[in-house]
Parts: sequence; C-alpha cells; structure tokens
Amino acid sequence: MKDEQFWDYAEKKVECWEWTGKLLSNGYGYFAKGLAHRYAWSLINGEIPKGMYVMHSCDNRKCINPEHLSIGTPKENTQDMVRKKRYVKSENPFNANYRNKPFMLNKDDPEEKELYEWLKKKPKRWFKQETKEYWLKKMKEDKNEPY
Repeated sequence: MKDEQFWDYAEKKVECWEWTGKLLSNGYGYFAKGLAHRYAWSLINGEIPKGMYVMHSCDNRKCINPEHLSIGTPKENTQDMVRKKRYVKSENPFNANYRNKPFMLNKDDPEEKELYEWLKKKPKRWFKQETKEYWLKKMKEDKNEPY
C-alpha cells in the first residue's frame, strides 16, 4: 500500500477517522506496515522515537485522525489510562490496573500486606468495587478484632 492510499481506509466521521481495514482482537487497526494509528501519526509527524507510544485522546482504538493522536512515554500512557479509568483486568491487587479493586496495596506496609494475603483467600466473585478502608474493616471483622 502506498502512503497516499492509507487514508482511503479512513471512514471520516464527525470527530474520529475510523480505520476500515483489518482490526486486531484488541480493537486496534492493523495492516502490513503495523498498527494503523502509529502509522497515521508517523505519516504526519515523522518517525516515532524508540520506546514511545502513540496515544489516542479520543480513546477510540480504530481512530487514525492525526488530531486525536499524540506521542507519549509508556508511563504517560499508563497515567492517561488510569486517569480515564480504562483498566486492563488483572488478578493482582498490587497492580494499579486491578479492575476489581480501585486501589493499590503497598507491599512494605505490614497491614496492607496482611490485607493482600487475606484477600487472596477469598473467591474472586466476592470482590466488589470497594475502597481499601472497606476491605481493612472487613478483614478486622473477620478476625473478630475491634477497629
């Protein structure tokens, strides 16, 4: 595919220009030269620096509108994801992306490490979107300790 033909695969809607070619299972556009949004950014701005991400301000993985794309570090991409509450499911409560609990646990804090060990023993379906304080209280109640 020639560079000028690339844009023929964009369905230009009001805001987003959605890739109409092949989509990966994760929703990103893909073609022979790689991810469509990364290629769109590079056509307008030049080579993507090594280790950098191309981020979507619109959060539409199919979007290739250069006005919706920006360059960022992996850390900036993660911060953007957390700020917008776009989490990837993980079963590890020490992971900031842990969907089932909107908090992180500090392994160096004895109480939080104890909470982690206590939570690991609970069935996964038992978890709900609750705060760390809620689970600390539940753990203490479970141990019949005053709080």
